[in-house]
Amino acid sequence: MVTDEKMTLFKRGIANDLVNELVRAAPVDKGGLRKSIRAVVQGKGIFISMVDYALHVEFGTAPHIITPKNKQSLHWKWWQRCVRKARPSPRNTTTTIHP
Repeated sequence: MVTDEKMTLFKRGIANDLVNELVRAAPVDKGGLRKSIRAVVQGKGIFISMVDYALHVEFGTAPHIITPKNKQSLHWKWWQRCVRKARPSPRNTTTTIHP
């Protein structure tokens, strides 16, 4: 017979496995996303929490215009090269793949 204590231990094991998998799959910039992943067993459920921007990391954001706040141009490192000016992308960049 499965007791409440055994079920709670089982759910904690699943929660730990979920957290480990999420941490392993999370990309690392400064580590904030990985450090924020938590699981809590409560009642009949397992609740996972993490920083608000995790959904944006996982699923991306809609295309949007980014503008500099403190300078006249944007500047960032990309593949060991400094990018100061980005080329505009073509308007129709969608690709249809037929099976």
